[in-house]
Amino acid sequence: MSVRVQIVRSVLSPMGHDEALNRIAVVYVDREEHRVYAPAKASGPAIEWLDHAFVRQPENSNFGSELEVSGSRAVQIL
Repeated sequence: MSVRVQIVRSVLSPMGHDEALNRIAVVYVDREEHRVYAPAKASGPAIEWLDHAFVRQPENSNFGSELEVSGSRAVQIL
């Protein structure tokens, strides 16, 4: 298994509206892309928000859409 992590934002600041997402990182496991997000109102060091972070994956059938990754797979990514 090959893992690569690209940090997008190491320090977060609140986004302008609740629907926005604070992207922390993009994690590649083999050839699969996973995006790690914090809540819109997150601020401060991103590492402090990992307990509240969630993982999404691009949806191949609908351009621009993402699917939530949950369970043990999300825990592995985080």
